[in-house]
Amino acid sequence: MKTAFAALSILLATPVIAEAPKLDGTWASIAPENIGQMYAMRDFIFDGDAWSITFRAFGDEALSVPIFTLDVAGYYKIGGESAVVPGAYNGVFGATDKTLVANSDIAVKMFGDMGCTLDVGVPFDLTDQACGFFHASMDAAGEYDLVAIHGDQLFLGDRAGDLTKERPKALTPFPLVKK
Repeated sequence: MKTAFAALSILLATPVIAEAPKLDGTWASIAPENIGQMYAMRDFIFDGDAWSITFRAFGDEALSVPIFTLDVAGYYKIGGESAVVPGAYNGVFGATDKTLVANSDIAVKMFGDMGCTLDVGVPFDLTDQACGFFHASMDAAGEYDLVAIHGDQLFLGDRAGDLTKERPKALTPFPLVKK
C-alpha cells in the first residue's frame, strides 16, 4: 500500500512543461509487436489527463491465436525531458482500473502456472489482487515511463524492467500512430 501512495504523490507532484508532447487522441500499434513468446497490439486513448490502454496478446504474428487482454485506465502527467534518453520526456501513468481477461486456455495455463486462477472470457479485477506478472493497483498505483513523439509516431518506454519501480532507460522499438 505504501508503494501505491508514493506513486500517486509523484504523479500529482510531477510538473507539466510547455514543450512536453501532446497526446490527446487515439494511438494504436502499427503492426504486431514481437514481445518474446507473444505478439501484442496496443490501443491507447488520451483525453486531457486521462489515459487508457487495451493491450491484446497473441501467440502468433498473424494474431490468430488470442492469449489475453489487459485493460488499464487512469491519469497521467508528462514532466521534464529525460536525462537519459534524448528527445524523450518523463511520464508517470497512474492506473486506477485494471482488468485482465484470459482469451484462451493458453492464458489460463500460463497464469495458472504463476499461481493465478483465470477462466476464459471472465474478467479478473486487478485492483486488490495481482495476477502473474501484473501488479494489483493497490500495490503499484502506476508506472514511471518515457514519452517521445518522432514525426507522426508515439514511442513509450521499453517494457523490459519493472516500471513500477524504475523508469526505462530506452524507448520501445514499437511505435504507435494516431488513428
